[in-house]
Amino acid sequence: MSGKGLLQLLLLSGILSPFISKAQSPAFPNSSLSNYYMQRAEIKSGVLRNKTFFDIQPMQRDEGAYFVKNYTEEFVYGSDSANLIYVRNDNAGWTTNYLNTSKRPILKSFYKDPANLFALKQEEFQVFVNPVISYSQGYERNYTRNSPIFNNERGVEVRGNIAHKLGFYTYFSDNQARYPNYVTDYIKQRRALPGDGFFKSLSDGGVDHYTARGHITFDALDKRVKFLFGHNRNFIGNGIRSLILSDFSKDYLQLKINTKIWRFNYQNLYGQLTDLQAWYNAPQNHRPLVYPKKYYVSHYLSLDLLKNLNVGLYEGIVFHDIDSTHRGFDLNYLNPIIFYRAVEHSVGNSPDNAMIALNLNYLPTKGVSMYSQFLIDEFKFSEMISRNKWWGNKYTLQLGLKVIDLFDVKNLDYTLEYDMVRPYTYEHSSTGNNYINFNQPMAHPLGANFKEVINRIQWIPLKKLYTTATFTYSTQGLDSGGYSFGGNIYELYTQRPWDYGVKAGQGLRSDIYTFNLQLSYMLKHNFFIEYNLMWRRQNLDYKRNGKDDIIMNFGIRWNAIPKNLYF
Repeated sequence: MSGKGLLQLLLLSGILSPFISKAQSPAFPNSSLSNYYMQRAEIKSGVLRNKTFFDIQPMQRDEGAYFVKNYTEEFVYGSDSANLIYVRNDNAGWTTNYLNTSKRPILKSFYKDPANLFALKQEEFQVFVNPVISYSQGYERNYTRNSPIFNNERGVEVRGNIAHKLGFYTYFSDNQARYPNYVTDYIKQRRALPGDGFFKSLSDGGVDHYTARGHITFDALDKRVKFLFGHNRNFIGNGIRSLILSDFSKDYLQLKINTKIWRFNYQNLYGQLTDLQAWYNAPQNHRPLVYPKKYYVSHYLSLDLLKNLNVGLYEGIVFHDIDSTHRGFDLNYLNPIIFYRAVEHSVGNSPDNAMIALNLNYLPTKGVSMYSQFLIDEFKFSEMISRNKWWGNKYTLQLGLKVIDLFDVKNLDYTLEYDMVRPYTYEHSSTGNNYINFNQPMAHPLGANFKEVINRIQWIPLKKLYTTATFTYSTQGLDSGGYSFGGNIYELYTQRPWDYGVKAGQGLRSDIYTFNLQLSYMLKHNFFIEYNLMWRRQNLDYKRNGKDDIIMNFGIRWNAIPKNLYF
C-alpha cells in the first residue's frame, strides 16, 4: 500500500505503540504441521475454543502456545503424544510450560532446541535461525515425452522478537526447477509462478525464481488487538480450498489487524496487489517501469456462536486508481467497522468490486467437522426468484466434511469437499478490479465456472511417517468461439455470449481427474524424506480420449514451505 493510506496506517501504529503488550510473536506458515495437529485436536474434542480461530490463517505463534498450554490435559491430544511434542518443539520461544532443550546439541551451539539449528534467547531478544533446503528429482510420463523434473531450493528462515514487544519473521530462498508440463503451461500462459510470481526462464525449459516473505507483529490493549505488517499470504475458511480468500496467489504487502474479544475475532486486512494484466495489456513502448498497483481491503468477523458452531461474515473490496479520477488509495476504506457498500455510495458511482461471504464450521460430535462457504460477488433478488439463471447472479458454494480417527483408527483422517463457482464470479469490467493478484486467482486456482469434488485421506501409521492420498475430480467450462463463458476470470465479463440460462460448466467442457499420493518420513524436526506420485488426466469436449499423465519424484525437504503447484 502506498501514499496517504500507508501513511495513516503507520500513524495509527505509532499512536497505539504505547499500549503494546508483551510476548509478540510471528505467524506460523499456513501449511505448517502444527496447524494441522491443532485443528484436528479441536475437531477431536467436539468443542470450539474461543481464543483460537482456525478459520483465519496464518495464526500467530503465541496463540498456538496458548492453545497447547490451556487445553492439552483437558482433551486435545489424548494418546497422540507425538503430535503434542511436535507442536511444543515447533513453537520454541513461546511455549513456556516445559523444558525445550536437546539432549545432544551439536558442537554445543547448534540444535540446543530440537526444532532450531540456532537459537539465541536473551532477556532483550530471541532469535531462531533455520536453513531452508528442498531438493527433489523425478520424471513425468505423458503422451508427448518423458520429461525429467526437479526442484532445488536453498535459503534461510529467521524469526524471533525484540524485547518481547516486536515479533519478526523472514523467509528467503533461491529456486531452480523444472515442473510438469501442465504447470509449465500455466506459468507460460499466466506469466507468473503460483505463490511466487516473478520468474526467469531457463534454457532447459525450467525456471529460476526466488521466494521472499517477511513481516513484523505487535499487540495492543493487552493482546486483544494484534497487528501484522509485511509481505504474507492469507487463508479464510476450514477446508482444503477457500472460495473467499486463499494462499494460492503471490504474497502481497499488507497490514492486518485482528481484534479478539469474548467469542469474537474481527480481522481487518488492507493489501496492495499487483495488476500484472494491465502492464502486459499496455503497448510495449508505453509500459511503466513499475507494475501497476491495485488494492484489496476486507473485514471478517468470526464468532463462536455456540460451543460447537462458528459463523464467519466477510466483506471485501478490490479497486484501483487507473481511471479519470486518479484517486489512489481511497481513504474511506480505512474505516474498520463500516459496510463497504455504504462507502461506495458515499463517494459516487463507484466502479469497485465488492463481495460478501458466509463461512460456517459445525462440530456435531467429537471427531467430526461440517463446514461450508457461500460467497456472493453480484446478486439481484428479482432475477434470482425468477429462476432464469441470469449471468449477474454470481456466487459460490462449498460443502465439506472432516472425520478424525476414521473407523476409530488412530491418526486416520478423512476429508470430503465439494466446491462450485458460478460463471463470471470474481471477474469485472476492468483488470484493476478483478479478484486476481500478480496474474493468479486470490480464491480457487481454477477461477470460476466449475464444480469440484475432493476426497482426501491422511494417515500417520507409524511415528513420523505421514501419508496423504487425494483424489480430485473437477468439471469446468472453458471459453470458445471468441466468447467468454465465465471460467477464465482474467477475461472481462463484457464478452459473454448471453445473459440468461447461465450455469456452472457452460462452454467447452473440461474434465480433470487427479490422484496424488504423498509419503513423508521425518528424520528430524521438519527434515523430511518424501516421495510423490501423481496421476492426472484431462478430457476436453473435442478430445474425449484424454491421455494419462504420470508424475513421480523423490527428494528431501528441510524447513521448506511446500509449494502449492500441483493444483
